[in-house]
Parts: sequence; C-alpha cells; structure tokens
Amino acid sequence: TIALGKFSVTPGLRYDNEDLIGDFISPSLGFTYDLYEKTLLRAYAARGFSSPPSPWGTDNIVYGYKGNPNLEPEKVWSYQLGFETGVLKYLWLKTSAFRHDIRDAINENKEIFDDPVYTYTKVNEGKTRRQGLEAELKTLPFYHFTLSAGATYIQNKNRITGETIRDYPKYSYDAGIKYDDEKSWKALLTGHYTWWNSMRAGKYDSFLVDFNIIKKFYKKANRESEVFATVHNIFDAAQHTSVYYRYPDRWMEAGIRFKF
Repeated sequence: TIALGKFSVTPGLRYDNEDLIGDFISPSLGFTYDLYEKTLLRAYAARGFSSPPSPWGTDNIVYGYKGNPNLEPEKVWSYQLGFETGVLKYLWLKTSAFRHDIRDAINENKEIFDDPVYTYTKVNEGKTRRQGLEAELKTLPFYHFTLSAGATYIQNKNRITGETIRDYPKYSYDAGIKYDDEKSWKALLTGHYTWWNSMRAGKYDSFLVDFNIIKKFYKKANRESEVFATVHNIFDAAQHTSVYYRYPDRWMEAGIRFKF
C-alpha cells in the first residue's frame, strides 16, 4: 500500500497454476481517499476465477444430477465503488456499489428434458453480470449495547439474452444486537434473511436467528479462557432453495475456548 497524502493506492498481482485453467494472472488495484473527517471513499478492481468443485463432474442418480466433467472455471472482472463515514453522531455507515462481469458462467440448474434418469446438470453458459448495492450501519456502544443492520440487492442477468438468472440471491437483510461489558460478558443476537429467487421447491420465508453468549473466567498476560453457548436457528426457520438441501432445524453447541 502506497500512501500519498489523503490518497492510498494498493496494487496487487496473483499468479495461479490450476489443472483446469492452466496459468492465470489476477491483477488488482485499489484506491482510498480521505474526503473529510471520518469519511473515506473507496474504489477497487480485480480479475479472478472460480473453479467448479470436482463432484460437479460426477453423476448423482439419487438427486437426478448428470455430472459434467467438461466444466470450465468461471473468469471474472470485479469492480466496487463506495464510501464509509462516522460523521453522523453515534452512527457508522458504509455503502457500496459493485459489479462482476463473468465469462464461462456456470448455470448450476440446467434442466434435462430427454433423459429418463437425470433431470438437471451444470453447464458453462456464456456471459453474465452480477451487480448491485449493499449498505451497512452500526451504532456506537450505548450502555454496552451496539445495534447493527445491513442490506444487499443483487441483479443477476445473462449479458447475451438479458434474461434474469434464477436460483441466486436477489436481496438479503442482516440485523443484530451485541452486548459487551468489556470485562467478562458478551452476548450476540443476530438475524439473517435471503430471498433466493428460486425456480425449485425451496422455502425461504423467514429470518434465521442465532444467539451466542460468552463468559470470560480467566485472563492473565497473553492467556485467557472463556466458556460459550450458542443456539442456532432459534425459531426453526427455513432457508433453502431445494427440499434436497434443507437448512438445519434448531441446534445448539457449547464449549470452552483457551487463547494463548
């Protein structure tokens, strides 16, 4: 990162050698600018790729999936522009606009009509564009409590036909409340919702709510210990795009953490 007064510039370069794609070079470039007190402008561009998981090349009769061993990695150019500010009293705000231009985009639910065994497969289908907006806000601590919220809107289209691509998130929401006495107790209640725009027999009509509580019982020098308990999906909400891949009902975990 190179600092030039109120500007900072972060260039990057990554090299990959991967079985499916061979050599791949991914440049990136980021800028920030201190607009005024507690307000920062950001811009970023990068190239990258995403290889398909190996199971996607294998047939799965149980789920009616026809494997495609000839899948190619997706290649993407990503762009982002946004700002964040703490100039508002007791409130931190961050917002961004983003765009991902994808080549060899994978359609994960390509229907098969002429096969008595298999109903769908995955194929590379030209070019797509995913773009949208996201915003986050968080309060300053008030009597040890902090509130946070966020939202994302995504438009996912085929760049050749203009058709909207289904079975991907279209918008999502997050909300949370955190308690931290900065001594020994922490608690966090969070909610998350995604609208999947699914073509299949999915169910995603309610928030997933988790609760986590932590009690620190030992701290000395660089060592500390704490106990924790977490309840996931408190209200048994559904958040899945297919009946074959259901989101788990309520479940719990607890334990002890040692840090040193």
